[in-house]
Amino acid sequence: MRRYEDVMPKRQINFIKRKANIQLSTRELVKMFNAKFGTSISYDLMKYMRRRLAPGTRYDREFQFAALRERFQAALGTEYRQSEGYTLVKVAGKKRWLYKHRLIWESHYGPCPEDHMVCFLDGDITNFNLDNLMAINRQMDAFMRVKKISRLVLKDLGAAKTIAAMHQINRQRNKMERARKGTKHQFQNLPPLYLPVGRPGFAY
Repeated sequence: MRRYEDVMPKRQINFIKRKANIQLSTRELVKMFNAKFGTSISYDLMKYMRRRLAPGTRYDREFQFAALRERFQAALGTEYRQSEGYTLVKVAGKKRWLYKHRLIWESHYGPCPEDHMVCFLDGDITNFNLDNLMAINRQMDAFMRVKKISRLVLKDLGAAKTIAAMHQINRQRNKMERARKGTKHQFQNLPPLYLPVGRPGFAY
C-alpha cells in the first residue's frame, strides 16, 4: 500500500521538513502549505505528515499548554472563541469557562434544566440576540434533526406544540414497537413530554 508521502512532490515534502521543526502550530502550517502550493490539505493529514517526516516535533503540545496557561490566567469576563466557533466566557467558580449563549439565556430565564440545551434558532452561533436563543429538550432536538425540521419554526408557539406532539407520537410508536419485539430500552419508562404553555425561551 502506497503512503501519501510516496506520491507527494519532493518540494512539498522538503517544505514540511523545513517548517515542521520551527515554532508553528499544525494549523498555521496547514494555512502556509495550502497558500504556497494551492492545495487544500486537511489538518489531520498535515498532522500525520508532520509526524512521519519530522518525528519528535512537540510544538503543537507546547502551544496547547501555552494556550491553557493563558486561558487559566485570564480575567473574569474574558471571552474565548473555540475552534468550532462557540464563544466561552471566563466566570468565577468551579467551572471557569461557560458558553456565552447559555449565560445570556440563564440571566433572563434562570438555570437551564438538565435535559435541555440552549441553542441558536437561526443556526448562527455568533447571534446572541435573546430572541435567537431557546432551551430545547435534547430528545426533541434530536427528533427535529432526524426529520430535518428547522429550529426557526419553534418561534411559533403553535408549531412548537405540533412538533412536540409529533415527537410524543413517535416515542409512543417506538415504545410499542419495542414491546412487540420484547426488547427493553433505557428510555422506555420516561414520563411523557409536556407541551410549552407560552413560556418564552423554552421548547419541550
